Parts: sequence; C-alpha cells; structure tokens
Amino acid sequence: GFLFCCLAWAQVRGGTVGIVDFSASPQASELLMLWKSLIDNQHNTAIVSELNASFCSQADTIILYNTTNMPYPDPVFLTNYVDCAIVAKRLVWIAGPPPRYPLDLGPDRRRFALNVMSRHEPYLFLNNAVKFVAAPSWPASLFQASSPACDGVSAVGFATNASQFTPLVTTLDQYNRSLGHALALLHPDDNVFQHARAWLLAGVQLDCVGFYNDTQQQFATNVLLPFLNGAFDTQLPPQQVPLLPTALPARPLPRISVGQDRRFVWPNGSTFFMHGANAMGRDQFYSTGPEYVDAIFKHARKVGVNVLRFWEGGQIQNTSSGWLPALRNAAQTYQIYVFFDLFCPKPSPSKNYTVWELTGSAGHRAELLMNESWALGFDLCNEPSVDTFGTLFLNSHTQIRDLFPYHLVPANQSYPTYLQTLNVNPRSTLHNLHRPIQPAPDRFAEAVALVNNTYGYFLNLSLNSIGQHTNNTNQLLITIGHNSLDGMLTFNSRLDFVAHHCYPNALGGSSLGDYNSSLLLINCSQHLDEYMSAMNWNHPVTVGEFGVSDGIFKNQTTTPLHTSKKSSTFESINARYTPSVSMQAVAAEDLLVYLRSLRNGYSGALRWKLYDTPYVLNTVLDPSKCPNSTDPTGSMHCRREAYFGLTYMDGTNTPIPKPIGIWLGGLRDWLEYRGGVDFGRANMTLATLTSPHSDTHVAHVFTAPDALLCGGLASQVCTDWFNYTVIPASLDLGPTSVASFVVYWHTGTPAIEATAFYLVATGDAWVTLNLASPSRWSVKGKTGTVHVSTAGLSVLMLRGEAVVVFRASDKLYS
Repeated sequence: GFLFCCLAWAQVRGGTVGIVDFSASPQASELLMLWKSLIDNQHNTAIVSELNASFCSQADTIILYNTTNMPYPDPVFLTNYVDCAIVAKRLVWIAGPPPRYPLDLGPDRRRFALNVMSRHEPYLFLNNAVKFVAAPSWPASLFQASSPACDGVSAVGFATNASQFTPLVTTLDQYNRSLGHALALLHPDDNVFQHARAWLLAGVQLDCVGFYNDTQQQFATNVLLPFLNGAFDTQLPPQQVPLLPTALPARPLPRISVGQDRRFVWPNGSTFFMHGANAMGRDQFYSTGPEYVDAIFKHARKVGVNVLRFWEGGQIQNTSSGWLPALRNAAQTYQIYVFFDLFCPKPSPSKNYTVWELTGSAGHRAELLMNESWALGFDLCNEPSVDTFGTLFLNSHTQIRDLFPYHLVPANQSYPTYLQTLNVNPRSTLHNLHRPIQPAPDRFAEAVALVNNTYGYFLNLSLNSIGQHTNNTNQLLITIGHNSLDGMLTFNSRLDFVAHHCYPNALGGSSLGDYNSSLLLINCSQHLDEYMSAMNWNHPVTVGEFGVSDGIFKNQTTTPLHTSKKSSTFESINARYTPSVSMQAVAAEDLLVYLRSLRNGYSGALRWKLYDTPYVLNTVLDPSKCPNSTDPTGSMHCRREAYFGLTYMDGTNTPIPKPIGIWLGGLRDWLEYRGGVDFGRANMTLATLTSPHSDTHVAHVFTAPDALLCGGLASQVCTDWFNYTVIPASLDLGPTSVASFVVYWHTGTPAIEATAFYLVATGDAWVTLNLASPSRWSVKGKTGTVHVSTAGLSVLMLRGEAVVVFRASDKLYS
C-alpha cells in the first residue's frame, strides 16, 4: 500500500531515493533488493508498491521498477504519474516503456507530453539482438553488457527546443544493424518539468541476464549509482545533431523550368521528375533553428528524395535568421531542390486577413528566391477552399466575395451542390468521382463561374505582386496545392503546374476496410488521368501530397474509453486499436503512385511526409486535430498522422528508412544512373491488390529497358520478365519474400548484354542470378551470405543495402 505517509526521509550523502516496485515476481524483487543494498551505502531509500505525488516530492530520484506492469490507463494512476513527473528531479524507468501520455494542464500551464514510446514503433522487440554497444556519447568502458537474446522495447525519447534525447546503449543484430536503444537519457524541457534534471530510460526486460543482473553489477554501479549522484544532470555534448555543415562540396543546381508535353525539364531539355516528400522542419527535431537543416537534407538524400516541399512559415523572410543560407548550402550539398509551401491563413472570425498580406508576402519571397536556382518555386496556398480567398478583405468593408458573390447563389444552384453531383464528398481529392469530368450543367454555370473568378482574382493579384518584386523576371514555378475538386477549375491553367493531394478515403478512420479499400492508384491517379485529358492543358500535373499511413488501426472492441480530465486518450485508444497494415504493404501501395506518375506523364509525386511524427507529440503540436479527449475520430486522425514518414522515429537525427524510403532511394539511383527519364519506352504491369490487409496479396512490376522494379509477392512476374529480356542472366527471388526490389543493369557491347547489376531490397531477401560462368562475377556491397555454384550466384540481400554484381571485365565497377 501507500507508505509515503509513514516515511521519515533522512538526508544522507547522496540524497533520497524512492523506488516504486510494480513487480509481480519474487525473482524481480530479489534483484531490486540487491540494488537497494548497493544504493543504501550512499542514499536513503524507501520502496512502495503504488505511486503518489507526495511520495515523489520527498525524493531526489524516483525509480519506477518493472514499468511493464504499471497500471495504465487507470486514470488515478496517470494523475499520480504525471504529478510525480512534474515534481521529481530525476526519474528512472526500468524494464519497460514509459507510458505515452498527452496532458492539457489548463490555460496557465503549457500543454506537454510525457515521452513517446508506442507499441507500433518498429523497435518493439529486441530479441534478435546479438550484442549491446555503447553509443558515441557513452564511454564504452562504463557499461559492457553480455549479448543474450533479450526482449524489450527500445528506449525512445524525443527532443524539443528545450530538451535533449541521447541514446547510451544500442542493440545490434548479427549484421551490426540497430534494433533499438537498450538505454537512453532524456533531459526534459525545464519550462514544463521545472524541477527535472534528467530521466533515464531502460526498456530491456528484467529477465535479460547480463544486462541488469550480471555478476559484476555493472548496471547498478556504472549506470544507476552515477545517475543517482547527479553525474548525468547536465546535458551531454550534442552528438545527435550535427550543427556544422557536412564536408561534402556544395554544387549549384541547374534551374528547372516547364517544357513541352506537361514536363519539367533540365536546361538541356531532358525530363526532370520530382520524386520527393513533404518536410515541415519540426517533424523529427521539433526545432525551428536553421542548424537542423543540414541533418534534414542529409537524411532526405538517403531516402531518395530529389525535391522537398518545405513548409515555410516566414523563416526565410527574416534575412538575419540564417535560414536562407542554411537551406541554400544544404540543397546544393545534397543536390535536393526545395519547393516552398507558403503560409495561407484559413478563414477565421477572430482575425480579418487582407489580400495584400498574402500577395505581398508571395512577392517578397519571390524577390528573395529569384536568383536561387535550387528553389523550384512555391505554393501560393495549401489546400484552400473558395472561402480562403473569398473572405480576404480588399479594404475595411469589402471582401473578394463581394465582387463575386458565390455565397449568395441559391442552394440548389450552388457550387457545393454541383460538386456533390460529381463526388459524394467534394473535399475527398477526386476519390469518389461518379462520372467523367465535364462542363457544369446550366443551372450551376453561374456558381462555378463565380468560384472560378474568385480564385482567379486572387491569383492575378499574386502574380502581379511577384512580377513587381522580380521586375517581371521571375523563374520560380508557382502552383496551388489542391485537396479538392477545385483543382479542375479553369483558373488553374494560369499556374505553372497543378499539384493535387491524393489520400485514401474514409478519413474519419473508423474502419480499416473503409480507409484502405480504395487504393490510391485506382481512385486518385485514374481520375487524374481523366482530369488531364478533359482539361487539355499543356502544363505539368503532380501529386503534391499522397500516402498511406502504416499507423492504420482496426477496432478490436467497443469498450468505452476512460473519461477523466487526466485520463490518457492514447492509452485508452491503445486498448481498442491494433496496427493492421505492415510497412512492406504500405511501401508496395505507395510506390505505385510514384511509378504510375512516372509512366503516365505526371511531373512528380511528393509523399506525405519525410519523418514520422510520434502520436504524443502530435497532440502537443496540433491539439486542434489531436484532442486530449475521448473522441476516437480525433485520436485516429492523430495516430494515422504519426506514421506517414519515409523513416522510423527513433529519437535521433539518423533514423532508419522504412521500406518505402529504401525503395525510393533505389529509384533515385536508377534515374541518376540513366541521366534522365524516358517515358515512351517505360512499361508497367500492375497486379490487383486483392486483399489490402495482407502483404501476401500486394504485387506490382515496373519495367524499363534497363531496369526492373518489383514489389510484394510479384516474384513470378518479376522473374518471368527478367529471364525473357536480360542476357546472360536469369533471376530468382526468394519465394516468401514480401520485399520490394529495384534492379537495374549496365550493358556493354552488344547493348542487350548486361555486364553489371545493381540491386536493393526493402527487406532481407535471397536473390539468385543464374549467370553463365558465375565465378567470373564479383559482388560489392554489404550482404549477409554469398553462394557461388555452377547454377549461379546467390546473395542474401540485407534491408536497404545496395549490392552491385559485376563482371570482372567491367571496368566501371571493378
């Protein structure tokens, strides 16, 4: 029971230590008593079985022992838990994840989140680990654990502007790949946790022999006691975020322009295809400082991005902020173009925005960027409705919609009614288009014209402002990012290109089947084809945002959620929803959007988004969409939004690419290798996604004269095409592999004879090249195992590791 009422804390040399024991096993408590005997030599300790803020307020350090058994989401426990985190100087989590807990403390306190561990993170189990290694910030001599197979959850934290996360001990598999952090340190935001000095996170389970309870008691003597004595109170050197630019040379990027046949082109006229992602700047590091830009671009290069759509909230307008030179250096260093998304306020009764605020801002940014060839251009507005521009004030009494009163049209002739005849949900990004795009019936003609003129009026003012600020020499590409059927209006023909945002249907998220039954490829890309044909405009079309989240969850029960001011929506939702779509399946779906865009003549596709944004941090950064309430719709939106990234979230600035990020890197390598895009000679065969919930039914094949891009269980289709086309090899893929592959080859003379093969896979997979005289071929790259026999060359591909198989006579590789 609660013992805090009876404890008389006596101050001794090291201070006071409170231990809350959540253990259910005598063996675990035996280890705890051993630790207590060591701690008692320097500190006064007390052990209780339940948590209470009064108990925490009397101790310098609180150890939460065997946190796997903590009773969340019990609201009473969570209240005590958060109150304890607020008053404690140091916190230690042993053998399990800290609860993920967003909390609104009211108008007089900042909203904050207590750690980020999630059951859906990729580092759920560490049981494939073969060894523990010290992170760069940790002297290896301090802690050398043995290497058994251990269960546990990676100790992941997050860094904000005023906090720091530092991995201390990492687990590695037999190929020296990270499986997560066994031990980590978090220095929390002292503006919120005003008493806190440091938090120690240890997710390895208690039965891991050699980690907690080795014979030399390394964990207790070299980790726990120094922590209790304040050795980790100050932040460590910033090992995780390189503040200085990389040593790679910065090279100017050539200007991209609009060519013929709806293409972006290089200066030499060859086609430029955007294969990129959206980056909000704060997603991974939660910082607005330009010192983080280099790390963001470095990682974007790793996952195959050639264009970042960067959400710009006024940073570059402040010429003294350092943002513009930081972006310039990073873009030219990593050869990544930047497309800016400008601030575009949505209609609000609390503030009257003038049209001149927006158009003047666009003109000023164009003036700053007009000579920056790495800057492709910008969105004038992200996902507007007609009211976004219609409610802007021209003067103190007049709005744009007063000139074009679309809002006064009778309901049965209105623009929303017209859209409903085309689409059940007019803001669902072309998904449910019931009929081919066609001119509006006569009864809607007036409303459509008024809406079109409203958009066009704002566009004219914006283009005029840009022209004035650039002396009519602007070379930046201008667009509007549409998430509605407004992208069909004729005013869009004055843009340099049109960017459509395409997502699956059922954004309410109550059912996985509803969410995922309409594959992006069919419902968005197909209607974009219709759109391009119907509009007959000779300007580029892109998929400016798209993506399937691997944070989709299906409802497991109808159990009511907890309803308490301090109860955790996340934890109670966690009891109801479980992940249902793997990252390999997401990769197989999303890469189809890139490939179909490439084949069908679109000018690019930009995935939402570069980084995951952990759920709890979403509740802090976007509380309007991620409420701290019992609303499952809001929680589902926030949960989905947490897992759209091209990378895993692991708390560091070098996160591991997800399968879609690995595959995109392979696509980038191929396009750079061939030096351009040949749409005419590319061909693609697609298999139907018969079961969107299962990896085993995802399949696709994309072929070009020198490449093969396969995904899911498409091995038979892949190998049949490869074996028929390529000389002198045939290809076998592992029969159970669900990985996606990128394979391309270098040819000698004659051109059809391959002399080198490049391969990359999104998961560990066996690949066999049935080559003539296999002993004359060599392998470069990091692999698992390589077998050479009379039948051919077999390679165990490792996730994300590029491998080149080449003839010794091919001087390009040897």
